[in-house]
Amino acid sequence: MGDTLENRDLRADNFTRNKLPEYTFTPCADEYECDSTIVTYTREEVYIKVSSELKQSTNVQYCLTADPMITTDMYGSCGVQEDCACAYCIFGSWCVFQVCDSQCYELSGVDTDTPNRMDWLNYTFTSSSIFFRVATAVKHGVQVRKVCASCEEETNHRGFTNKDSDGIGYCDSDAYGYKAKNSGLVVFPTDDEGTILPGALPVSAWAHVTIAGTCDTPTGTFKPSDHGKISIDATTTILMGASGTVAIAPDTLGYSNTYDYFKGYIVKKQYQTSFIPLWLKTKRTIAEETNCLSELGNGLTVAGYSEGGYGAFAIAEAAESAGIDIQAVLSGAGPYLTSSALLTTGYTAMVDGSFPLSRRHYKIQLGQSYSSTYNGMENYGAGQDLLADSWFVGSTQYTKYDAINAVTNLGGSNRLNKLVPSPINIDSLDVWNLAAVKFFKDALSEGLLKPCDNIDGAVAAGVDKLCQALEASDLEHYINSIGTKYSYELCFSYDDDVIDSANVLQGGPAFTNNAFEVTGNHDEAGTHCIRRFVNYFSEQNPRCPSAPAAHQCITNAKVPSCSKSKAYQQRADLPSSLAPLLPSLYDGTNNTMNNSHEKREKKKHVVVVVLGDIGRSPRMQYHTLSLLEDGHYVTLIGYVGERLIPALEKPSSDDDNTHSSTAAATKKYHQNLRVLRMKPHLPSKLNNITGRLFYYPLRLISLMYCLFYTLWIQLQDRTTISIPVDVILVQNPPSVPTLLLVYLYCVWEGLLGRKRPRFVIDWHNLGEKIA
Repeated sequence: MGDTLENRDLRADNFTRNKLPEYTFTPCADEYECDSTIVTYTREEVYIKVSSELKQSTNVQYCLTADPMITTDMYGSCGVQEDCACAYCIFGSWCVFQVCDSQCYELSGVDTDTPNRMDWLNYTFTSSSIFFRVATAVKHGVQVRKVCASCEEETNHRGFTNKDSDGIGYCDSDAYGYKAKNSGLVVFPTDDEGTILPGALPVSAWAHVTIAGTCDTPTGTFKPSDHGKISIDATTTILMGASGTVAIAPDTLGYSNTYDYFKGYIVKKQYQTSFIPLWLKTKRTIAEETNCLSELGNGLTVAGYSEGGYGAFAIAEAAESAGIDIQAVLSGAGPYLTSSALLTTGYTAMVDGSFPLSRRHYKIQLGQSYSSTYNGMENYGAGQDLLADSWFVGSTQYTKYDAINAVTNLGGSNRLNKLVPSPINIDSLDVWNLAAVKFFKDALSEGLLKPCDNIDGAVAAGVDKLCQALEASDLEHYINSIGTKYSYELCFSYDDDVIDSANVLQGGPAFTNNAFEVTGNHDEAGTHCIRRFVNYFSEQNPRCPSAPAAHQCITNAKVPSCSKSKAYQQRADLPSSLAPLLPSLYDGTNNTMNNSHEKREKKKHVVVVVLGDIGRSPRMQYHTLSLLEDGHYVTLIGYVGERLIPALEKPSSDDDNTHSSTAAATKKYHQNLRVLRMKPHLPSKLNNITGRLFYYPLRLISLMYCLFYTLWIQLQDRTTISIPVDVILVQNPPSVPTLLLVYLYCVWEGLLGRKRPRFVIDWHNLGEKIA
């Protein structure tokens, strides 16, 4: 049990017993072996599993009735079933496009709580859809492993000595958990053959959501053989890996493989002590296994929600101190202000009964962490534990030792909830030290937002050491120190019933200036925040990560350079299902991620068609970028609207005067790119039956005219691109009139004796219900 035996002596000065109890540390059953490969998924399998889990976890129920723009009689009932609405109803009885609550996952926008169904025909299954976001985020297959590592082993490994430049002490020899062999889920991006992608791969980390059970961890809940079910922690980690990063999700100290250690719920160092050795082990392992053909780059993106929102910044602090280049932190509903807002708002919520009854176990988890269990903590053995010595639930008396033992002996929300008086009221706080409760109560009555800043008051109340422990884990100072070093976001909701919005609002400008507000309680806000994380990984085309750390590779094998390695190309390449249809472009290879990188055929001319705003279709833009990078000519057709991604935008005069590699690449791509943006005239929409009867035919005629003019007239101008069209790649849906006109154009070219272009459809979805 390593260094845990000595820490079972709580030495609480204000609690007298002849003999202190021995705690029960129970291991998890059916654990995966350390350093074993659990499963390998293809890109298509990743998409299916991630979509299935997110559909259950992030669906916004009753989104139709919640939308003020939709009423049941807007277009009449139109014969639709219950919990559905009709976006387009003809003659009051024929529904052209029916949308139901069960489809909200596929159809709702990532950043929108209740999207306007009036706009769905334009945006359904396109860039605003989470269905689409997942599809564009999943760019690779993955290899999923359980990795175990300790600070003791990894920081002493040859060539891998860790440097804690800020003296945080996350892997010092006297740190609690220094010898603990922490476990975690590690996901490697792979090609179609299941081989880890080459090059210096960027890294991402997922800090798990709040868990009460010892085994409810990313590795413990990942059961691919159990009817394909995987947890939200494992789902998000796999999605991050499939986006092209090496994703690491620590189980954290006290859980799974380190079950025989005390848990450190909202204790900053435990997240750091858990992540750093896993990162070091993964860095060493991938270099050794691939003979340095693959390495961990020095770039890291961290994400997490609830407890994980806090853990994300804790991990970022340690990683930055270790010299890792932080790219971004995506955090949601984290209890960042442990010495102030977490406890003051927690007190208020318990007193007024607004704290969720099912989550009262959080008070036990937090109390256990700050009750002389974590060796080296400022209040360790000082008689200032957060847990009370004893309390009653009904007629049953419990002690702090009962509570701590319940946490260490597998834990679990149901078991821990029974230790807290219910219903939620002032009596529920009996589980906490009375002196601490009174101290926070008095601070609130005096209007003090940061009670522990009152040092004299803390000393007088006998909670000064407890305050020091809470302040040591407070993230306010670190977040305020970030500045412009990297981007970060704090997703939160004013209606969060678990983690009060004061954890953001009381942090100062560094918090509020980087906050993103969503709606709903803790669970509902979580769906929106996690969907934002999906959005981030679907849109990212990150800069090349920093070069691998010195001495990482122990061989002389050459690592592919950043400019040549496909490992860096985190974009929505053409799906493998399309590649066989493009032999003229890809010379018989299966896709653009082929490791051999055979020489392509001569340059071809590809037309990419989007019957919508091109700027709102990152998938098709990244298809375009992929083709340009392979040396082909591309004509991109779509509506006017939002700007294109930077790599496709025409360089400005300022860019022409710069010599950066980005500007040069953009200029080179633009020489082979022509953008034709249409602006169809759409008639005004009337709400009466007669108006609607004329609206749709006129709209269809307008769209057909614009697309006809673009294909038959503008596309024939060979001024920019002189070679004829070889392939037309069409986004579907919308199906009408795009598919018909493009097909007729291909036939027309053939009838004229010219080369008939190949017609390729990128099936976002079937178009049988969408015009």
